[in-house]
Amino acid sequence: MLRQSLGRNGHGRPGLRPTVARPLRSGTRARIRGLVQARPGAGEPRAPVRLRRPRAPAARAALAAAFPRTEDWGPAAVVDTCRRLLPEDTLATVDSGAHRILLSQMWDCSEPKGLVQSTGFCTMGCALPLAIGTKLAEPERTVVGFMGDAGFLMVAGELATAAERGLAPIFVVFADAQLALIELKQRQRQLPTAGVAFARHDFAAIARAFGGEGHTVTDRDGLAAALAQAQAADRFTVISAVIPGGSYDGRI
Repeated sequence: MLRQSLGRNGHGRPGLRPTVARPLRSGTRARIRGLVQARPGAGEPRAPVRLRRPRAPAARAALAAAFPRTEDWGPAAVVDTCRRLLPEDTLATVDSGAHRILLSQMWDCSEPKGLVQSTGFCTMGCALPLAIGTKLAEPERTVVGFMGDAGFLMVAGELATAAERGLAPIFVVFADAQLALIELKQRQRQLPTAGVAFARHDFAAIARAFGGEGHTVTDRDGLAAALAQAQAADRFTVISAVIPGGSYDGRI
């Protein structure tokens, strides 16, 4: 068992240092249970924890003001159009990038885990396999995966899995031909932009090459038409939403 005593720590400074009182060998679980039961107040009834309920209407209003949905075209328009036109119980996934920061504040979920994403690991491209897995688990639900164009390029081969399993998720690609979040951070630090721009690619053609449906859209009306076709399709759909570089300025 470890205990702490006053003395000098490993850096030679005054403070708490661990000392060995008795090694834990057999009966570890029983020893730990004994320690827990021996602590002050053990066994006494606890006062109920009162959680402060968030002021949901006020929080929603603040988010709506901070992340407006009124732009004619851009990443916020993409998120807003998808949220308005897809079913309320749509299951969504998103990979990492500037689009994830924006979408996480704008996307309304009808249930816990209605939006699946990589947070701590900040994984690029994960939205595509996450959407495939979600569609396998919930084949009757509408599933949409949101990803950046660089992330899509990393995992485009996974479209073969969707095709071979006969799945019909919707993949929406924010196509701005740059690593938008890194480009934004470079400018914010007054650094020269480097290693963040790449060519534009025909993601719709890539989708069709794998046996799916593909659409390239440049405005809300085009996106609305593509979403309608995607929901009626019996195979996966890739929607390339072409937006200009710098579209996240002032938004995240």
